[in-house]
Amino acid sequence: MEIIKASLKMIGKGFLYGTGFALGVWFLFTFVLSNIRYPNSPIAAESESVMVANSTKVKSSKIKIISSKSISRPYLIDIIGTLKNTGDLSTSGVNLKADLFDENNNFIFQCETWLSDEIAPDQSLNFKVGCHGINEDIYKNFGSYKLKASR
Repeated sequence: MEIIKASLKMIGKGFLYGTGFALGVWFLFTFVLSNIRYPNSPIAAESESVMVANSTKVKSSKIKIISSKSISRPYLIDIIGTLKNTGDLSTSGVNLKADLFDENNNFIFQCETWLSDEIAPDQSLNFKVGCHGINEDIYKNFGSYKLKASR
């Protein structure tokens, strides 16, 4: 009889530990998955549009990269420039990606930054995409870049 009681006690403890572990894992996954932000897919080249239907006409925010240039220092490449909202709605949360290419136009590295500032219609905003942590080969072979904007 003692063996049965001891076995049931161990099974009960195992059940409680297992339930506590399962609840902890469930809470962790629920918390992590609910806080993940999924950015929209990138758009073509240098502009971004969001359309909002109005009762009389369609309004949109359009982000255009109006200027950019690269600044290279040992093991650091920055792409700086200016965005402009050419639409008639404010926008924010712009993601900029810079693809770096060597002199033969081969892809060698990608840098990314988020701009959280709101850009009103017909307003410009300066940006900097920092390419940090690049190695010597990337730095020495860097030839050109291409910017992409998305929201």
